[in-house]
Amino acid sequence: MPKSLLISYPIMSSCLQGEIIISFMNITQASIVPEIEEFLINKQRQLKEELLELDRDDPVLANHVAEVSELGTESWEADVHAKLVLVKNNLNKMYLRVGYCLKMIKDGTYGSCEKCGKAISLDRLKALPTATYCSLCIHSS
Repeated sequence: MPKSLLISYPIMSSCLQGEIIISFMNITQASIVPEIEEFLINKQRQLKEELLELDRDDPVLANHVAEVSELGTESWEADVHAKLVLVKNNLNKMYLRVGYCLKMIKDGTYGSCEKCGKAISLDRLKALPTATYCSLCIHSS
């Protein structure tokens, strides 16, 4: 006897072009979507705040005049700026990915693998709410 029974049912939603999108999500997944959506909304807000804070902390973008007489100030500013740009790029990618997943929730396609169309496992979605591929497809790439 199987440990759990997963029943798939179609979730229908309309997209901007008026097409009907049908994706299959098991009942267990559907029950956690509101929880994941809330998590993603909070994560998106947090990422936006972090990006704004990094802009405020960036010495190159700051509205201050550096002491020109201090040796190494320009070098320090360039070094800090370069590091902040890398961090901001990663945060921007995460921000866009979270936004994409929120759009998928709205469209009714969240939880379906973008490659094969099958349902992404509940454990994978809980561990990585921004997952867009199932475990089999991610490992076959």
